[in-house]
Amino acid sequence: MTHQAWFELSLSGLPRAAGTATRQRPSLSRSGGRVLAVSVAVGFALGNLACGQSTRTIAPSGLTYSTNPAVYPVGVAIAPNTPSSGGGAVASYSVSPTLPAGLSLSTSTGVITGTPTTGTAAANYTVTATNSTGSTTASLSITIGLPALVWDTGNWTTSNWQ
Repeated sequence: MTHQAWFELSLSGLPRAAGTATRQRPSLSRSGGRVLAVSVAVGFALGNLACGQSTRTIAPSGLTYSTNPAVYPVGVAIAPNTPSSGGGAVASYSVSPTLPAGLSLSTSTGVITGTPTTGTAAANYTVTATNSTGSTTASLSITIGLPALVWDTGNWTTSNWQ
């Protein structure tokens, strides 16, 4: 024959502010009135702890871009170059030095879009993803080339060189 006993464990006096700690001695009671004394030490040392829940923020990590290195033609809208990262959520993005003329970085999503207006040699750009805890960077190589000239049935035309 199997016996089942129901127990209730209760804690009171949990920390109400971040950075506080407490020790509790909860009581364990069994239905039927018999009380057993149980000693359990509960300590909280996490930085953002309130009412028993942790809301700890971690820094973003491992920033990469979908196209790297990137080679774009002058005068042609580029496909969005999208970032990805691990770790915590990114709050904002920045780039240094400034992207080539016609390209822009969304500071909220990190996506690079636009239509390049001037040819440039290959150059490295450092994109930084940041949140309240820290940041991570990616080195992005971008080249802006001129469209190729193509002989098409007796006429010179430009192609979308990439």
